[in-house]
Parts: sequence; C-alpha cells; structure tokens
Amino acid sequence: MNRTLAALLLPLVLAACGDIPDLIYNQQVSSTFSQSREQFAKDHLSFLGGNFDIRSQSARDLKLEQLRKHIEELELALDRVETLRHSDDADRFSRHLSGYYELQVGYYQNLRRYMKASDKTKKEGIAQELKASYVLLSAAPERILLSQKRFLEKAGLTPEATTPDASS
Repeated sequence: MNRTLAALLLPLVLAACGDIPDLIYNQQVSSTFSQSREQFAKDHLSFLGGNFDIRSQSARDLKLEQLRKHIEELELALDRVETLRHSDDADRFSRHLSGYYELQVGYYQNLRRYMKASDKTKKEGIAQELKASYVLLSAAPERILLSQKRFLEKAGLTPEATTPDASS
C-alpha cells in the first residue's frame, strides 16, 4: 500500500519540485533501501530457520558466493548514498542510510563467518552477534524514515508542502 501511495503522489511531488537533485536522490536511495530491508528480513528469518547451516560443501560455497555478491551490492548502495548529489537538507537522512548499510554489511559478513565456522561454540557466538545486529537493524528503519520525512519537508518535496493553503 505504501508503494501504491508513493506512486500516486510522485506526479504531484514532481510538479511542485524545485530541487531536482534532492528528488532524484530520494528516488534512487529510497527504492534500494526498501529492497534491502525486505531482503534482510527474509535472510534473517532464513537464518533463524537454520537455512544457513548447510552441510553440503558445494551448496555452502554457492550460498557463500551469493552472500559475497550481496555484500558488494550493499557496499555499492552505501557508496551511492554517500556520493549522489543532494542538498544539506538530506544530510541527516544520508547519514542514517549510511549507518544502516554499514550495519547490514557487518551482519552479512558475520553471516558468512557463521557459515564458515565449524566449531559449535564459535558458531553460537556468531549467532548471538547476528541476533544483536538484527535488533539494531530492525530499529533503524523508523529513524531513517523519520529523517527522510524531515528532509522531504525541508526540501519542499512533500504533498503537504506543495498543496496550496485552503485559507488563502
């Protein structure tokens, strides 16, 4: 529903937008953020379900390669957040997104360590780190979305900011 609402409001935002770089920045980083949140949730559930405890070496190697590629994608997303042109209004939003991606990269690096570990005690320790990271990563989107909302309001990119006042 949020995606539908966003798609419906986009033309209104575009029509009233005076700062195209901020609009482009928001569009490019927001879709990636949404996708990474969904992927992270799926992967963590998969981890909790034991789907990263793979016994077959070939299957483990394939999964490790998928995780390596995902880490690269997250690092590219982090780079995009930090290098795309945006106004000062978007700085806080950008910092929160950067922190989120850094935490996700750490989570997936630990997930790779977990898969490579053979010692049960070491594996349990890494599992606890993954669960602690999950708590931090689960709390971050609320803060990110709030900073995004404030950025969009400051930049005049919200429907409220673009709608004429009924009293005028």
